[in-house]
Amino acid sequence: DILNELQQGDIILYNKADIHARSLENEQNVSRETFLISAKTGQGFNTFLERLETIVAERFTVLESVGLTRARHKACVQKALISLENAQTNLNIAPELAGSDLRAALRQIQELAGETDIEAVLDRVFSSFCIGK
Repeated sequence: DILNELQQGDIILYNKADIHARSLENEQNVSRETFLISAKTGQGFNTFLERLETIVAERFTVLESVGLTRARHKACVQKALISLENAQTNLNIAPELAGSDLRAALRQIQELAGETDIEAVLDRVFSSFCIGK
C-alpha cells in the first residue's frame, strides 16, 4: 500500500472530492498534511494552495530570513509559482494538465530543497561558466 511508504512531512492529496464523500477523521496518516480536492471542479484547491504556502514557509524559514541570494534559487521559486498558477488555471480546462503542473511545481521545490538529480544541478551551474584555453 502506497500510504505505508509515505514519510513524515509528505503531503497527501485525495482527488475526486466532488464524486466521493470522504472523511479524513479515520485516516491512519493524520500526522501528515492531507487534502481532499477535485481536479474537475476545483473543490478544495484553494484551501490546498493556502495551506501549501504555509507549509513551505514553515519548512523553509531559513530562505525567508536570508533571502534568495542565488539566481538559481529565485528561478526555482518563480517556476514553482508559475506551475501552481498554471495548475489552478488548468483545473477547469484540462485536469490532467493540472496534475502535470503540480508535479512540475514539486520538482522545483525539491530542487530548491536539494532533493534533485545532482548531475542536472551541476550541468546548470557549470553551464554559466566559460572555460577557455
